[in-house]
Parts: sequence; C-alpha cells; structure tokens
Amino acid sequence: QFCIFPQRTDDGCAIIFYKLYDTYYYNFELGTFLILLFMTLDATLYDHPPNGLILIYDMDGMGLMHMTRLRVGYLKTYFQYLQEALPVKLKSIHILNSVYFIEKVMKLIRPLARQDILNLMHFHTSNMDMEIFYKQYIPRKCLPEEYGGDLPTVRELHGKTIEKLTDLQSHFDAEELQRHNVDS
Repeated sequence: QFCIFPQRTDDGCAIIFYKLYDTYYYNFELGTFLILLFMTLDATLYDHPPNGLILIYDMDGMGLMHMTRLRVGYLKTYFQYLQEALPVKLKSIHILNSVYFIEKVMKLIRPLARQDILNLMHFHTSNMDMEIFYKQYIPRKCLPEEYGGDLPTVRELHGKTIEKLTDLQSHFDAEELQRHNVDS
C-alpha cells in the first residue's frame, strides 16, 4: 500500500507512506516497488510542489526472507535518486515497526547512501510512544487513523492515491516516451 497523505505538515512538507499489503516475501519485487515510489513522488510534486518531503515506511509484515529479494542495483538507483535527482528537499525518512534485522538491511544501505541521507533516517519500534512521535516528528493531523491520526484509513488514502496516479497516466506515458527517446 502506498499513499500520498492529503494533509501537509505545518511547514508545507508532503508525506508519502508505504507498507506491504502482501507480506509473502516471494511476491515482493523491489523494482516494481521503486517504480511505484517514483510515480508517487511525481504525483506528489505534480500539482502543488511541497516545501519538503517526508517518507514513511511501515515494516510490519516484513521478515528476514524479504532481504533475499533485495537487489543492490535497485537500492543504488533509489539512493542515487534521493541524493542527486529528487526535485524537493528530503526532510526525513521514518521506518515504523523497525524489524530485528534492521542492522543487516543497514549494512546493505550504508555504502550506497551519503551520511546526510543516513542522518535523516529515524527507526521506530512497534511499541513506540505515539504522543512523542506526534510532537517530535509528524503531527497527528497528518497521519492516518491506524496510527492514531486524524486522516482516513490507509486503505482509503491508498485508493485516492491510485485514483491520482490513474489521472496522471498520460503524464507518465509522456515521461516514459521521453525517456525511451533519450535512451535510443
């Protein structure tokens, strides 16, 4: 599930959220995930560019077997984009329900990410104090119902994000054609 949260932070930052809907490791495809991430980023920037960007990844349902599906080339592309091509300032990356093997994931990521990107990463366990999270990081008004927020459920926000991506299909098609013409 991926969502663009409709409520921006007080300083105008957009929030993009990701969580596995299908948690079976074999069905996890990092390449497909990144395509959806980049499309969602484009959709976030399309109408009303934000002052910054906050990414939230909920790792609930991820297991050690998901690591077998990670591909270094895709991770490298992701971090290159965040570091060199993202057309908006990345403010923070929050990893919710941080898993016991997060250090193994970080061993893959550290060589690919600059220190300034690593410094933006915040890991939160499943038993975190949400009141502290609301005060220190993201206000309640900017989060969905499942996280104690004022926004609709993740499922509803996911549906609205799908609608937005569908509405932008011609934009994505034109971008793909342009990329194809450059590569030829």
